[in-house]
Amino acid sequence: MSDSEELNIRITGLTQEAVDMLDLFWSCNTQQDLARATRHFDRRQRTLAETLHKLIILAIEDSLLEDCTDFSNSEARQVIDRIKKNVNG
Repeated sequence: MSDSEELNIRITGLTQEAVDMLDLFWSCNTQQDLARATRHFDRRQRTLAETLHKLIILAIEDSLLEDCTDFSNSEARQVIDRIKKNVNG
């Protein structure tokens, strides 16, 4: 993927709180902005933020790997599936 291509990801099944938190994340331009925006999160909000971060990473990886033709039986696919299972409980 080149720098000029847009990456589209979709995460379904989120609560409104999670959607609002992701909107907050996307509104931050720098790590410092994000740190300021999340500085006063309580433990539950921090856990949600960490989970959303992991889901974003997984969604990006899925999007990038969609174009692979012989991926369904690979070891990498199995690892990603195990990570998803652990994140989703």
